[in-house]
Amino acid sequence: MIATETIPSLMHALPVVLSPTQTLAQALFLFEENDFRHLPVVEAGRVVGMLSEADLKRYDGFITSSFDAFMRRRRLDHGQIRSAMTSPVYCINADAPLSLAIELMLEYRVHALPVLEAGALIGIVTDTDLLTFFHHQLTDL
Repeated sequence: MIATETIPSLMHALPVVLSPTQTLAQALFLFEENDFRHLPVVEAGRVVGMLSEADLKRYDGFITSSFDAFMRRRRLDHGQIRSAMTSPVYCINADAPLSLAIELMLEYRVHALPVLEAGALIGIVTDTDLLTFFHHQLTDL
């Protein structure tokens, strides 16, 4: 039932996180190996940003030749997460209603929200998680 569903029941618990000082190449590896589209960026226990595939593409630019591919690899090897991440990041508390998660995603045009409990990161909820939930609700009628 929609009214009783909670964010923790939909989220990915204990997500993989990035540090702002990690390289973009490290992030790209995590995205490709794990089929991730969004990863929270954490520093000193605080969520300070979010890195998405779209952020990497914007940072990366358009690749048109093998020289560009070489330069891309070099930029990713030397670029830090902080140079491409979205910050500030919009977070949601674990006890918030699903409707608030949807409102935040729509208002701020984001596809994922870090989920916090007592200020600590406990998960991430994505637009895909919400769509999957609602799809199941509709098909189970």
